[in-house]
Amino acid sequence: MDAGTMYANAKALHELLQEERAENAKLRELVRDYEHCTMYADCAHCKYDGKLSTHCPLSPCFPDTDELRELGVEVDA
Repeated sequence: MDAGTMYANAKALHELLQEERAENAKLRELVRDYEHCTMYADCAHCKYDGKLSTHCPLSPCFPDTDELRELGVEVDA
């Protein structure tokens, strides 16, 4: 394998890792926010209030199953 191919492979791997890290951060944020919802159900101060979806189990704003699937979360529906 020549240096150009190795560089291209390393760059592609780096980009894939960056994408995975971003997705992981989104999932962590989602779990943190969902925990807050289940503990406090403070919908009036929810940052998702009317912004993402209409299928929250506690309010009409939390991400729905399609949004969760886009983040790679397996959802029974």
